[in-house]
Amino acid sequence: MGIQGVYAAGDVTEGLFQVVFAAAEGARAGINACKYLRKTKKE
Repeated sequence: MGIQGVYAAGDVTEGLFQVVFAAAEGARAGINACKYLRKTKKE
């Protein structure tokens, strides 16, 4: 869902989170962004 190549985390995605959840979501977004960039670099 969303726009390909655009990643977001924390309160901008689904509402207010505790800091721990926001940090975990940020890490997840970073990992997914990295995977996306590596994939597009190979193409």
